[in-house]
Amino acid sequence: STLERWITFINKAHEYTKDNLPKELANDENIKSAMEQLEVMYFNDVEKEHYESQEKKYLDKLSYEKQDKLRQEQVQQNLEKAEQKAEIKKSMQIAKEMKLANEPIDKIIRFTGLTKDQIDKL
Repeated sequence: STLERWITFINKAHEYTKDNLPKELANDENIKSAMEQLEVMYFNDVEKEHYESQEKKYLDKLSYEKQDKLRQEQVQQNLEKAEQKAEIKKSMQIAKEMKLANEPIDKIIRFTGLTKDQIDKL
C-alpha cells in the first residue's frame, strides 16, 4: 500500500539513491521526488552551489520563455486589432462612396457589413 511504501522509504532512505531505489518505490512519483530532494540535501557545499546555479538557470529560462510567449501573444492580439480597425475603416469608406452614389441602404449593409446606425452617421 502507499503507507507501506512510505514507511519503507523513510526507514531505509539512507540506503537508497535514485539509481538503486527499489522498483516498488520508484513507481511512486512522490517517493521519487522525495528521493531527489534527499540527494540534494546530502550535497556538499560545492555540489549544492552548482545545483542551485543550474536550478536558477533553468528557472530563468522558463521565465524568459513564458515572457516571450506572452509578448508574442500580445503582438498577435495587436495585429488582429489593427486588421479589424483597417477592415472597419475600409468598410466605412466603401459605405460613404455608396451613400454618395445613392445606393440603397440594404445594399450598403450587405456589401460592407456595417449596421444601419453606422451608415446613417456617415
